[in-house]
Amino acid sequence: MPDHNKKTLSDEQIESMIAKAVAKRVPNICKQAAEAPIVPLEMVDDIVPRQYPRRNLWPRRLVAAVLLLCLCAGGFFAYTWFSVKAVISIDINPGISLSLNRYEYVINAQPLNDDGADVLDDLNLERLDLDTALNALIGAMNRKGYLSEGATASVFVSGEDEDYNQKLYREVSEDFAHLAPSMVTQQADSQQPSDDQQPQSNETQTDSTQTQQSDSPSTQQPQQSTDTAVSLEQAQQLALQKAGLSDSEVTWKKLEQDEDDGRIVYELEFISGRTEYDCEIDAATGNFLKFEQEQD
Repeated sequence: MPDHNKKTLSDEQIESMIAKAVAKRVPNICKQAAEAPIVPLEMVDDIVPRQYPRRNLWPRRLVAAVLLLCLCAGGFFAYTWFSVKAVISIDINPGISLSLNRYEYVINAQPLNDDGADVLDDLNLERLDLDTALNALIGAMNRKGYLSEGATASVFVSGEDEDYNQKLYREVSEDFAHLAPSMVTQQADSQQPSDDQQPQSNETQTDSTQTQQSDSPSTQQPQQSTDTAVSLEQAQQLALQKAGLSDSEVTWKKLEQDEDDGRIVYELEFISGRTEYDCEIDAATGNFLKFEQEQD
């Protein structure tokens, strides 16, 4: 007969007793597994991911920032160095124009006549400061016999900043007074010849210089009025300088002198490649009244 005095265990109680027995017999290896070092597999497969060391990206970002800063600084310096701040036109007998940047360094030198081309033939004035360039220029003119006793140097400075133009004119005058004491330096508005009397040859210019020195009214060539301080030839050079071209690279379509509201202006049109340029220059100041370019 069954013993009704014994207690019957429920299923939940039996499961609880089994779980306690298993917990006592089986060690807890979760903590040990978490603290154990991970040894990379010799054969990398798709199951266990490759372990990469964490990289510090700050050095690379810093180098990239420094390179970007240097690039911006270099671009700004290149712009300020190669942009034309003012153009100085010097006419003694050789005519030469010097394009200066804001640091007063010559970035381009162009002849205004054949004698100017002869002087610049074996003379490189680019990347020289203004004082050094004038020293070399006067020395080259003297060696080639272009400087004579009492010769007159006509100087014209063209630029957007009038104060800067006057400053450059004073510096050029002081340099000429120091390097060529016998030479008379005057502004171009009182010395430039008119458009219909541009220099034709070395002989013609020499005769003109001699007549100025002797002050003979019978042979002295007419002087340009103060209303046209810039000659048409100088206006051509200013237009070429602004376009960044040389005379050999362009074809001239229009070279005219006109009057607009009582002001004398030069109208110039020229073509380089497939680009057409149209500009107007004030004959009294050398400032651009219009400068347009159009692609064909």
